[in-house]
Amino acid sequence: MRCWYYKSANSAALSNCTHNT
Repeated sequence: MRCWYYKSANSAALSNCTHNT
């Protein structure tokens, strides 16, 4: 499971969690 954070122009800091098989 990999989780990374990215910044958006409109939003503040969004968190995305995706699992790779």
